[in-house]
Amino acid sequence: MTLDRRGMDVKGTATLGGVPASLEWREAFSGDGVLSRYHARATVTEAQRQALGIVLPATQPPLATGDFKADVTVVREAGDRTTLDARLDLSPQALSLAALDWYKAPGASASARLLGRFTPGRATVDVNLTAEPGLELKVMVALDPETRAVRRLEVERAAVGQTWLTGAVDLTGPVPAFLVSDGVLDLEPVLKYRKTLPKDDPDTLPALTIDAGLRAVRMGERRVLERVSASLGRTNTHWRTALIRGTVQGGPPLSLTLGPSGEERAFSLVTEDGGAALRGLDVIDSLGGGALRVEGVIDDAGLARGRIDMTDFRLTQAPVLARLLSVAGLTGILDALAGPGIGFSVLRAPFVYKDPDLVLKDARAYGMALGLSARGTINLETDTLALEGTLAPAYAINRLVGQIPLVGQALVGGEGEGLIGVTYSVNGTLDDPRVGVNPLSALTPGFLRGIFGLFEGPAQQTAEPPLGGGQ
Repeated sequence: MTLDRRGMDVKGTATLGGVPASLEWREAFSGDGVLSRYHARATVTEAQRQALGIVLPATQPPLATGDFKADVTVVREAGDRTTLDARLDLSPQALSLAALDWYKAPGASASARLLGRFTPGRATVDVNLTAEPGLELKVMVALDPETRAVRRLEVERAAVGQTWLTGAVDLTGPVPAFLVSDGVLDLEPVLKYRKTLPKDDPDTLPALTIDAGLRAVRMGERRVLERVSASLGRTNTHWRTALIRGTVQGGPPLSLTLGPSGEERAFSLVTEDGGAALRGLDVIDSLGGGALRVEGVIDDAGLARGRIDMTDFRLTQAPVLARLLSVAGLTGILDALAGPGIGFSVLRAPFVYKDPDLVLKDARAYGMALGLSARGTINLETDTLALEGTLAPAYAINRLVGQIPLVGQALVGGEGEGLIGVTYSVNGTLDDPRVGVNPLSALTPGFLRGIFGLFEGPAQQTAEPPLGGGQ
């Protein structure tokens, strides 16, 4: 210690919050400038970090393990002004963001710098964090001048992998409000991570709201939504509201809405070119054209009930249907499928979805060349299916015969029935399904009951309950 009339200098070792450190302390006894200056250097172990109250969210693997080095300077000035300059060497630590598929091994470069400014009316901390490989965070944290609680984060840049974002987080309201003004969001690692979680793993996200304008949202190598605007809100258990608009990469605009409907949530997905949208999102490559609408409701248990409607589309190069047509001996239609495709006027597919199973209930489609129905289950996790239904080739001829007075009804077994068709079953994987066809069903009067009358007019549609509680 050195002491004189102007001030005091102390150098040595000390224990700060249980952490051994080297300390340099300058205390001025007079003057209008710097009153106190503290400079400490220490290596902080994992146990000491927790003892200091630096508690990280519980994740597996942990966000950070191991020691880090700290070089901290605190300056107290006249006028009740204080500054903080903390330089952290995080290289010795192992860092992990498992949901983003990002990991840093011990020894890889990582550092952080915190610059804090505290006055009676304002308190802010600028954070600059970099870590290999490819993690960057530049954010200004605004604190309550009295309580030092975090009130707002101004994000100049947050980047990891293919994601980079600019925006803010407002913590002054009833729930955190995320405002994203620019960036690209890569959800592919998040979606893969969620598949590794147990089915009964609770949704740990808190209640929040998000308003975002993004250049792109990436869900896979071929699943990209561009020029995205989104407004979302969630409770502690699930997403409650959503309005998302964007353009499928190389395809059409698409919109998705979600909102309250009584005790359930109603959803709607709409695009003018379903084939291009589904192809652009890497869902299915065999559809061309067609206005697409998917509507339904979701209950609190996550069960979705709804219907898929599509009009004026073509189906080409569909392996499951190709095998089915081949086994059924419908070579003419099979040739069309391999060439220009089979045209359909209407698809209507009521469904029930509970992850990972999609259950089709009397799904039907028809065009000039073919009419078909399907019911059964598709497992979207294992890409397996168990479906059965009816194929009606030459749909237009079948329908025309059925409409001939007296003679047509006698041939087909009643009004709204068809003349020629086969029943089928498809089981196994999408890549190698087992197909069964019942040829005895051909020319059997009455077995196509209802397949042709389904699309005839409003009376058929009103037989189904309205979606979304009629809202």
